Amino acid sequence: MSPTRCLVAGWGKNEFSSSGKYEMILKEIDLPLVDSNVCERQLRATRLGRRFRLNKSSFVCAGGEQGKDSCTGDGGSPLVCLVNENWYLAGLVAWGIVVTSQTSCENGLESCCPPEGYNCGMKYPPIDGSNEPATVILAPGDTYQGSGVIIDHLHILTIAHRVSSFVSNPTQLNVRLGEWDASSNGVLEPQEYNINRIFIHPQYQTSNLVNDIAILRTSEAINLGSIPTIATVCLPSTSVTNIRCMVSGWGRNDFSSTGTYQAIKKEVDLPLLNPSTCQNQLRATRLGANYNLDSNSFVCAGGERGKDACTGDGGSPLSCLIAGNWYVIGLVSWGIGCGRQNVPGLYGSYPWQAVILDPKGEVYIGSGALINNRNVITAAHKINSLQNKRLKVRLGEWDASSPSEPIPSQEFTVIKIFIHPQFSELTLQNDIAILRLSKQVEIGSSPVIGTICLTLNPVTNMRCFVAGWGKNDFESGSYQAIMKEVDVPIIDPYTCQVQLRETRLGQKFVLDTKSFVCAGGEFGKDACTGDGGSPLVCNLNNRWYLVGLVAWGIGCGQYNVPGVYVNVPNFISWIEKIMKLKT
Repeated sequence: MSPTRCLVAGWGKNEFSSSGKYEMILKEIDLPLVDSNVCERQLRATRLGRRFRLNKSSFVCAGGEQGKDSCTGDGGSPLVCLVNENWYLAGLVAWGIVVTSQTSCENGLESCCPPEGYNCGMKYPPIDGSNEPATVILAPGDTYQGSGVIIDHLHILTIAHRVSSFVSNPTQLNVRLGEWDASSNGVLEPQEYNINRIFIHPQYQTSNLVNDIAILRTSEAINLGSIPTIATVCLPSTSVTNIRCMVSGWGRNDFSSTGTYQAIKKEVDLPLLNPSTCQNQLRATRLGANYNLDSNSFVCAGGERGKDACTGDGGSPLSCLIAGNWYVIGLVSWGIGCGRQNVPGLYGSYPWQAVILDPKGEVYIGSGALINNRNVITAAHKINSLQNKRLKVRLGEWDASSPSEPIPSQEFTVIKIFIHPQFSELTLQNDIAILRLSKQVEIGSSPVIGTICLTLNPVTNMRCFVAGWGKNDFESGSYQAIMKEVDVPIIDPYTCQVQLRETRLGQKFVLDTKSFVCAGGEFGKDACTGDGGSPLVCNLNNRWYLVGLVAWGIGCGQYNVPGVYVNVPNFISWIEKIMKLKT
């Protein structure tokens, strides 16, 4: 007689979520046994997907009733069935979805459950949500460095820019396998291995991330198959197109300043893009119409709003399910922001942004924008008193506190400063200046360095962006290590003047519309102290144009109090005159 309902007992959690608690008293629950074909069909309706195949020689299924199941911590608990008044062991709780079958072991313990041949690229049913068993964490000590993927029992594949600084001392780097929730201990403990050698691709280029790939060798063999949260991924022999794939990691959940690194591994499905489509879409970004995608080094995925890898996901595998096995097709390398529609892609959304520093390159003075390969534009009031100093300009900066960003910033010496001849320190009229760099910037050599377009036409009725490292509050705020951005509406001159007259400027204030343009006036959204010279940029026909430079304001982020910016379009003739000068 075959039983239809059985019992499982244990001390596991009473709920799968973080609020679930382990039980002090042994709990039991009765569950129905589920036919293997029915089980496979039902599991295919979950995130395991339509191609999931149940290994019927290893697993038996039970449950599927609302609120009745084993849970986290019940691993190994017996599933027992009453047959002819005797209790028989039918299974052991395995992964929280299915349990391990014991019914095929007929010849005693020694012949029970022989190890099967190990296959790469198999994704096992999740334990505590672990759904990418080949993904690993790179960690020098307790510091998160990035991700990688297991390709065999000794080697981890990752990106070169995450590990190149460890080549001379690889033992400083270790890898954690089988991780899911980095903030707590799971049912199955992750395993850590030391690295004893790092192989960087010989043609890897730090400036543009061409051949951005590396292999880590572990100091001892990885115990593959020991737990279902550790596995290899297959390597493809041909290119893959027209398929949706998965990327997972612990990177930020948003590109903006509010994005945070994730304790629990996240995954997202993305479409692979053909190189031509990818190149066309990237040319519509700040990379410009002349950008050429190196299809030998890069493959593209994504371009769907809100779905992307992001900052910190560098090295995370892009894996695709092909004929029942998982293949690694790519490793997260770089992108334009995170999760922007029609922008395949971690940082570097403002490649024209320039940091102006003191002659030693240590003290922050203000910001500017790169307008061609020799000139940076900024607000005159930021550098008027420093004309005799050999200032520094840093391009490609994002996190000023980190010396090891994925793509290095570049520093240039300022050899001449051009202040507008009618600049007024008293009223800040004509508050514009150009810095001439000592050598040409190699535009296109780095995906995080580029120029901003100039326009003669005024901009109205649209939202634009301003970015910089200024204070986050007018009074008690502190300067920012990581560049911040904010979107603000362009305000017409009349409205701006009316609103500014309601401040301490008084009813007789007259806005100089030749010198200034206004934006903002929304609570909590504004440039602030230290942002002087930062570019206000607007997207016009899929190109970014410089509309203003942060000049002055009344406080920061006050409702109906717009910020005031240099009206750059009104100074185009002067800008072009200066750019033509040989010295």
